Amino acid sequence: MNIDKISHDFFDTIDKKGKPLKNEWTILATLVVEINDSTQDEVVTSWKVISLGTGNRCLGKSSLTKYGDVLNDSHAEVICKRSFQRYLYSEIVNLLSNNQYSSLLLEFEKVEKHKEDDSSMPIFKIKDNVKLHFYVTHTPCGDCSIFPIEKDTGVLELNEQKNEVQDEEEDEEKKRNLKKLKFDTQRTGAKTVDGEIQDLKGEGVDYHQVGQLRIKPGRGDQTDSMSCSDKIARWNVLGLQGSLLSNFIQKPLFLSSITVGDLFNRDSLQRGLLDRVKDYHNPTTTNNVDEFIYPFNSDMKIHQSVLEFQYSKLKSEFAVSSGYSINYSYPSTKESTISSNGKKLGFTKKDFQNPKSQSTICKSHLFKQFKKITTLLNLPKYQDMTYHQCKQLSIPYNKTLNKLKELKFKNWKTNSIDLIQFK
Repeated sequence: MNIDKISHDFFDTIDKKGKPLKNEWTILATLVVEINDSTQDEVVTSWKVISLGTGNRCLGKSSLTKYGDVLNDSHAEVICKRSFQRYLYSEIVNLLSNNQYSSLLLEFEKVEKHKEDDSSMPIFKIKDNVKLHFYVTHTPCGDCSIFPIEKDTGVLELNEQKNEVQDEEEDEEKKRNLKKLKFDTQRTGAKTVDGEIQDLKGEGVDYHQVGQLRIKPGRGDQTDSMSCSDKIARWNVLGLQGSLLSNFIQKPLFLSSITVGDLFNRDSLQRGLLDRVKDYHNPTTTNNVDEFIYPFNSDMKIHQSVLEFQYSKLKSEFAVSSGYSINYSYPSTKESTISSNGKKLGFTKKDFQNPKSQSTICKSHLFKQFKKITTLLNLPKYQDMTYHQCKQLSIPYNKTLNKLKELKFKNWKTNSIDLIQFK
């Protein structure tokens, strides 16, 4: 089944609130679940869009808040991933609240005892018959967007194409029709972070340095958001579930495939998403890999989409980027937000203190879902802990993150500590 067609068809079914206008473009990202159910005679495969995101903007540093109540990064890939996390929280709540509930993705794995306070934590895992596939209509910003291209620079001079022209009578025709191709670099607006090898910004292929960590460009105000290439590469080490959910889902949730539309380049996607992090645990220098370190997602396949997205940037050179973002989680949760302020569409600045203006995928709201689960589990110690403190709780996740930073992503930009101290 074509993940891109499934995604486009589903996008067409959702209401138009938050979708681009006629002269606007955006990027669409989806997470599609593949479910393989065995019957007596055959395996029946079904597909569902489990989460979706649109958008291509993010907030500058001056717009961030210490309450976790805005969406810092509204790029489609990030919105889709956060929508998936919202779905996971909902599934865990449903599983804990109803013994008869059957989840599409998750199942109970074990109960883990905490010796220090004699508490217990149920652990869930993804079902064996389920695979996760990611789709994005445009190659991720950052390292994946850097690759050689051929640039049309005009007519060949006669002495440059003399070996191709044997008949002198054809010279004038050749001069009119032959084009000189020069290698250039497909460029990204994402800037290298401090500590990385900086871009040379030279001619053609000497403009960018590949393999570097980058931050997304802002509209005047520089952002602190890492590029989508960097974030997806990190998912291939840490999983999609993130640090908080790793307390309940200990095995990382990895992608089986990624399908990319516009500006697809297999070599740059392989480099940007896989090759630069594949040996992050440094297996060449140790015989015994730490049992707490996650394995690398070496099985992710890279596919090209040839379907044109109706709101593609490449459809018109005069289109402007949409200022709205859509997020969706299965089965029916859908929101529209304003990318320039990270709040729900329909709220003005004077209403921003209203909790209803918050997106349900912002840090604060997802943290409330985490605390809701700990309440259901009768674990009161978590209620007074900050967001930052709770992110440190999962030992395997944080050991893996520290190893990744030590060996590969040492210059990764993190949020200022004062922005993640909310409760």
